[in-house]
Amino acid sequence: MSAKQRELTDTKSVKLYFKEHGSTLKNLKFSLTEAVLQISSAVFTARHLNLTAYTEQQEDIFFITYNVFNDFLEQLRKSS
Repeated sequence: MSAKQRELTDTKSVKLYFKEHGSTLKNLKFSLTEAVLQISSAVFTARHLNLTAYTEQQEDIFFITYNVFNDFLEQLRKSS
């Protein structure tokens, strides 16, 4: 593993965005490993939702769709 790859896994460099109130967003920084765990947790939760609960406003669905194509994806690409 290169020094830059190790830095991604060890430092809090990946911004993930969470819904706070309505359409207000807050962001927190995670290491790449922590970010993968956050995404995995949201996917696990969404997997167990009723079909009628699948909306863009649902907290976990929003988290997944917003984050997997932003900073998370960029940092994941840098790690490979």
